[in-house]
Amino acid sequence: MTAALGLGTHRVREVAAAVELAAASPAPWIDTAPNYLGGRAHHRLAPMLAAHPTVPVATKAGFLNAAALSRGRAAGVMPAPDAAAGHSLAAPYVRWQVEQNRADLGRGRLAALFLHNPERTCRPDRLHAQLREAFAVLEQQATTGAVRMYGVATWDGFDTEAFTVADLDQLAAEAAGSADHHLRVIQLPVSLVAADAFTLALHGRGPITEAAGRGWAVHASAPLHGGELPTWPPPNSPHCYTRG
Repeated sequence: MTAALGLGTHRVREVAAAVELAAASPAPWIDTAPNYLGGRAHHRLAPMLAAHPTVPVATKAGFLNAAALSRGRAAGVMPAPDAAAGHSLAAPYVRWQVEQNRADLGRGRLAALFLHNPERTCRPDRLHAQLREAFAVLEQQATTGAVRMYGVATWDGFDTEAFTVADLDQLAAEAAGSADHHLRVIQLPVSLVAADAFTLALHGRGPITEAAGRGWAVHASAPLHGGELPTWPPPNSPHCYTRG
């Protein structure tokens, strides 16, 4: 497995400079989501992305910002319980959000589409069924060329055992009607704060090892814990010490 550094846009401040830096990388990759930067990430990125049409861009569907709620309701793709919860895996919404993402980012084809924190669904008992239905939509999107691949971006879905890599593989195979599906990437937090997945991988276990064994890409999110790691723990913390 090779490693590369991509641009995450959750809290990026200097968008133009960040895109130029990412585009100049030997392995460029930009990761975003409709709800990043207070719901402004796609629109702030689009003008800069237009100058770099070959840079791969991955985005997400799941969390509902104000624009998604308003436009989704108008389009009739937003179930009322999902709107109230602020999160949706509903197949009509996922299909609609993929098209919105492409239009907002100015990309005819997305490098990857992640279902964003699916463990947040308001119906845990329906999670696997909803994932299968959403995967079926994303298989169609991959077949038409709208997305190159899809996956799951999770915060604690693997830790809480809401799903496993084997579960995702099986659900995608059922959605595609074949083991030759387009679910080829997972994203999960890996940092000094969230080190469990990395620790398991060092012992040949856990989601990183299981996904890599299937030939999937593994993306580490929040490596700086949302930008907080450089100043964590806070001064005077009982876990903090200085050398005299």
